[in-house]
Amino acid sequence: MAASVLLLLVAAGVFVTLVRVTSTPATNQRAGPPPSQGATSSPFKKSGPLATLVAPDHIGGRAKLTDAEYSRRAAKTETALKGTLNQGGSIVVAFYGTPDPKQDQIFVVGSTMPGPVKKATFDKEFVKTGPSIGGQPVTGIVDIAPGQAGGFVRCGQTTKDAMNVAVCAWSNEYCFVVVQWYNRTLNNDIKKEIVTIRGLVEKN
Repeated sequence: MAASVLLLLVAAGVFVTLVRVTSTPATNQRAGPPPSQGATSSPFKKSGPLATLVAPDHIGGRAKLTDAEYSRRAAKTETALKGTLNQGGSIVVAFYGTPDPKQDQIFVVGSTMPGPVKKATFDKEFVKTGPSIGGQPVTGIVDIAPGQAGGFVRCGQTTKDAMNVAVCAWSNEYCFVVVQWYNRTLNNDIKKEIVTIRGLVEKN
């Protein structure tokens, strides 16, 4: 009923792996579990319309980077993602913080999808995040409590060109969003911040 397609996107010299799940037209606009699944078979507490992904002006005191270089990089990724969207879908692509990634910069990229993204698929794609950006395999992977939003949240650590990169991702079953913290190692602050970022980006 559903098939997953791995999208390898290039933006700002960074490869970002996302999952897009396609389903039959009859279920494309459905945000709950497929009819064949009972309520107890899904980890999600509620069903409703597809989430809308937005790029806030600020995240954690970091302003969105809107200069020519970062706008070009974001636009390149947006173009690639828009070609994968179903009707009513949304994407988010934004850099925040300092222009120099060695100081304080994060990258947020994601897309909605008809779903559903199963936990096994989410875990599999998250593991690929390190190699997909030309870095080392993700290590120190931990699941993060998703709170009332439900779904899956996972964080880990990789490196890119000798730079530490903390990476987290979440899925509410009908979206997949990745956040990267450049020149950072995964710590408790990042584990908390990913939940905050999700609340700013994912709107139901």
